[in-house]
Amino acid sequence: MKKVVLFSVLAVLVMAMTVACATGAPERDLTMGNIYEAGPITFAYYGEAEEVVLAGSFTGWAPDDLNWAMDWNGEYFELTVDLPAGNHQYKYVIDGEWTEPTAILEYVDPIPTDATDDGFGGENAVLELQ
Repeated sequence: MKKVVLFSVLAVLVMAMTVACATGAPERDLTMGNIYEAGPITFAYYGEAEEVVLAGSFTGWAPDDLNWAMDWNGEYFELTVDLPAGNHQYKYVIDGEWTEPTAILEYVDPIPTDATDDGFGGENAVLELQ
């Protein structure tokens, strides 16, 4: 009986560690509303995926343009983009699927300033830079 309980506890711990490693997201405040400094912005996606592409007002909304594909750094996907001051709309295209920004807040950096109607029944993330 003790072996079964011990094995069960170990199995739960291993699964919890696997989930934590799979997301790899640092703990942080997920509150939207932050305004960021213009310049190099590193976009990160900490979830599981084969491919992540950044599509937005600054990319021509091209989900198949591999110039905007995020690089896997061994822990998470990332792409640094030099952006001027202003409001920039974007989405993550994860394994070919457009994602709603508020549905994946715990998996992304930076946290968007806001979200807005995308005109197709969904929403775009908005990053406000000053």
